Amino acid sequence: MNGQLEKSIVLITSANNDSRKANIIGTGFAFYQQENYTYLLTCAHVVEDVGGEENVLVNNISADVVAIGDTQGFDLAVLRVK
Repeated sequence: MNGQLEKSIVLITSANNDSRKANIIGTGFAFYQQENYTYLLTCAHVVEDVGGEENVLVNNISADVVAIGDTQGFDLAVLRVK
């Protein structure tokens, strides 16, 4: 795993410092690694709270939102970090 993702619990923040949502943070955890990618699970509202899918940082590393949605009452999001 990426050196900054060695611990399974990560900090999710906004990449946009000018956003009114820049100071909102959330948490998630790494659950899978494949080749050069680490996959993380968090709540969907965490991704939305940091200003949208394009603004997601995981431990200050840019992340892609792979999936987002409500599954049986749980708002989940899967993130991917290279």
